[in-house]
Amino acid sequence: GKVSGVMHRDCTFSGMLADAGAALDAVVDAGSAVLVASSLGCLFACHLAQERPNDVQGLLLVAPAVEAFTGWSSSSRCTVSGDRLVLASEYASTGRYELPLSFRHEVLAAGLP
Repeated sequence: GKVSGVMHRDCTFSGMLADAGAALDAVVDAGSAVLVASSLGCLFACHLAQERPNDVQGLLLVAPAVEAFTGWSSSSRCTVSGDRLVLASEYASTGRYELPLSFRHEVLAAGLP
């Protein structure tokens, strides 16, 4: 299915990473999780694998969305519109995802996995 593609203006990388960590806590025994992620979720999966190697046994990453965080300025799929980072996507009903530009800055400050 399609998703709206618009993330809440107060969306933060650290907040979403904490939510992903809480979900992992709810379902995993140490060393038994294989994380499956797609698109932007791949960033969270990679960070969790780095931060919690005893809880993550492996990763399956599908179509990681990295162009917003590496070389995005030369990509026609990523643009800045005001305080928003706009990523073209065939998965969103609007044809794009929008993130607060601060989200990108937070990811870059945290370091790419």
